[in-house]
Amino acid sequence: MQWLVFLTLLGYCSFSALCQAPTAPTCHDGWSLLQNVCYFHSGSKHVHAYEILHECYSMHPAAFPVSIHHVEVQHFLRLLANGSTTWIGLVRDQWSGRWHWYDDSAVDYVNWENGKPTDDFNCVYVDPSDYGQWVSYPCDSALLPFFCQLPLEPVF
Repeated sequence: MQWLVFLTLLGYCSFSALCQAPTAPTCHDGWSLLQNVCYFHSGSKHVHAYEILHECYSMHPAAFPVSIHHVEVQHFLRLLANGSTTWIGLVRDQWSGRWHWYDDSAVDYVNWENGKPTDDFNCVYVDPSDYGQWVSYPCDSALLPFFCQLPLEPVF
């Protein structure tokens, strides 16, 4: 910070972007912040589940379909969804049968609806009418909104 004062006294900072102090990290427009992660709900844009990885990446190369690791995130996303059934980034590998997140993070929290998941379906949506519980569903059977996540980055 002392260098800012010095440069200002010399007259270098009146027009220079180099002399601006960084602002607090924020999310891009349309994204919502929770616990150092920005979250996006697609609203009226509906896609098949197999399209969400591309959709998130097209918004930002570091964005992924959402992975949920805590009940606080689950509740936050339920509020963002505003009552809509929404795809999340949990998928079942058709060869191994194991569930995994698109971002390869651990599946360390689950919120399955009773009797779910089924072995027949490989994608997952959040059911807003059932406390945000997760339901496995065919990846190409429904056009639904989706969630993306993006690690927080500082804005200068």
